[in-house]
Amino acid sequence: VPSDMTFAELHRVLQIAFDWDDDHLHTFYVTKTRGMGKVRIEIGNAKAKTIRYDYDESVERLADWLISEGDSCLYIYDFGCDWRHEIVLETIVEPEEGILYPICVKTSRVAPEEDSLGEHKKMKGQQLTARINEKLAPLRKEVSRSRGWLKGEGRNE
Repeated sequence: VPSDMTFAELHRVLQIAFDWDDDHLHTFYVTKTRGMGKVRIEIGNAKAKTIRYDYDESVERLADWLISEGDSCLYIYDFGCDWRHEIVLETIVEPEEGILYPICVKTSRVAPEEDSLGEHKKMKGQQLTARINEKLAPLRKEVSRSRGWLKGEGRNE
């Protein structure tokens, strides 16, 4: 994903990748380290009007929080089911000319269906990756080399 993507845009990418309909509340948690102490920061959204959060996901960009390889954040979706996903910045690479992003490079298994309480369907990795990329196509755009790109996803410490 492009490094200048907002957390709101990342949420949209995750909804497409998991084949969910954005029917539930969500939030991101980032742990920021200052010396010895850690501060857990919530990056939330306006849809959750009754929930207080520290930063707005429509404003905060990944590059401001996910800085080094190995950084991560926690994405929580559907507060009733409490689906927690650790998003890790695996590699920082330059975007390839002529490639449109975001793009899925690898999958491990099919996400549970929304409102399924965790039931998984079976699908082979390459087939699943192709299916996700097909669904991501409407979001794709060219990324300039000056913007950078984050492979995986991540957090700021």
